[in-house]
Amino acid sequence: METLTKEFFIQEMNRLHVRMDKFEVRLGKMEMRMGKMEKDMKSFARKKDLYNFPTMGDMDRGFEKLRSELADKKYIDKIINAVDGLAKQVKDFNQEMPAVKEQVQGINDWIKKVEPKVGVPYGA
Repeated sequence: METLTKEFFIQEMNRLHVRMDKFEVRLGKMEMRMGKMEKDMKSFARKKDLYNFPTMGDMDRGFEKLRSELADKKYIDKIINAVDGLAKQVKDFNQEMPAVKEQVQGINDWIKKVEPKVGVPYGA
């Protein structure tokens, strides 16, 4: 597991953003094709054709099935879990930062205190 840094978090969020963009593009293309198919189906059917033609209910059920398959619950669950994990890491990071800052400040103060005794100038 990589050490949690701001850069790591940004990198992971960017990777997630790219994957979501690709997914949205694919979903958008599928919806455009479905819309075109719906339009085409409405334009060519005549009354005599409707006897053997699927009903709107049949088509709606088919499109709902297709949409649910596109959503792919497992894929979305993985994304949600990844975002939750990143949010927890950010929360933990933000909780630990004040303690680290205090430690660094203590070390800085000690260096300034011993600087005259050691004779080495401190540039901070």
